[in-house]
Amino acid sequence: MDEIFEAEYQITPGRLVKIVSYFVIYLFVFLIVFIPIMVYSIEGEEFQAFIIMFLLLIIMVPILIGSWAYSPQKYVVSEKRIKIVRPINSISIPLREITKVEDRAINPLKTVRLWANGGLFSLSGTYYNKTDGKFVMYAKNDNYVMIYANKKYVLSPDEKERFMIEVQNKLEKAGKRRGEGSNFFNSQ
Repeated sequence: MDEIFEAEYQITPGRLVKIVSYFVIYLFVFLIVFIPIMVYSIEGEEFQAFIIMFLLLIIMVPILIGSWAYSPQKYVVSEKRIKIVRPINSISIPLREITKVEDRAINPLKTVRLWANGGLFSLSGTYYNKTDGKFVMYAKNDNYVMIYANKKYVLSPDEKERFMIEVQNKLEKAGKRRGEGSNFFNSQ
């Protein structure tokens, strides 16, 4: 029944994600076409050129598909959770675990990727910076919102203010049901 009152928030790719995605796609296409042509023109071996093209395809296509499949497509806020919708393996953050929601200014270029995708279709995975420490990011643009729960999560909804108000309202409503009265909303 908690899925009745859902609010969806779209995520439009920002400049960094667009630049990285286009660059990587064009680079992969260039390599898949150019290297076999060079091998064929130098060696004159059609079979070697085909094998090289095939090997490049079986390496590069899974990278593209995997990066897309694990990139966030939208966020859904319900009465019990924030759901990060991805084509494969969506993620839920239970509202009962959230302690604080903040508007954040994060510079991805000054952030270390621990186990993450740095811009191919999204900024997804585990990151670290001096200010925030270790956090998990599921973002596509620079409308960063940090959610403190069992982990720190960074999301980037297009309508950041509306998203933060919606989460705050759900947290306050859940707190009243539990008999708690606290302020979860902060802005940096």
